[in-house]
Amino acid sequence: MARSLRRAPGMNLSPTIAAARTPAPWLQSTPRATLADVAGPMLHALCVAAGFAPDNAGRTVATLRALMTPWGLSPVGANGWTSDIADDTSPVEFSLSTHGGRPEVRMMLEAQGDGPTLRDQLRAGLAFNERLAQHFGANIDRFRPIARLFAPDSPVGRFGLWHSACFSEGRAPSFKLYLNPQIHGRDLARE
Repeated sequence: MARSLRRAPGMNLSPTIAAARTPAPWLQSTPRATLADVAGPMLHALCVAAGFAPDNAGRTVATLRALMTPWGLSPVGANGWTSDIADDTSPVEFSLSTHGGRPEVRMMLEAQGDGPTLRDQLRAGLAFNERLAQHFGANIDRFRPIARLFAPDSPVGRFGLWHSACFSEGRAPSFKLYLNPQIHGRDLARE
């Protein structure tokens, strides 16, 4: 059974936990380090620990770099956005599932926009959807008819779109999209 300590998307942190959130040390690395440079070795180590063959672990990291292009090739924290994907404010979170006895390495991502606003991140997330479809064969057909509902001109909340990539030994990666039901505000979320 997969286990996760991560909170559900859209769930608010308590004031005590929110006050304790601080950027991860790796987010405060040298100004020249890119998010892909920092996240790549972490993903490789997790893949090796999960039993991936060395060449497959390397391909998984290459896929990560491709997924994070172009925004992951910018210096860490360059856009000024504080992500809510992980408690350490990073826009990447790794996890491991052992459901069915087969390890699956998972990575949640928040595509990074050029600026520090939620609108910037939402635009980047929408562009990332298209990139997943064009370059990785992800099927976003079910999202297209409802895209306007989740892409307002004035988004509200802690995230616009989040994505996950799931990697298993000997299989092509699979992808998931997480939508924010409160993107128009908490009061309109039930409508």
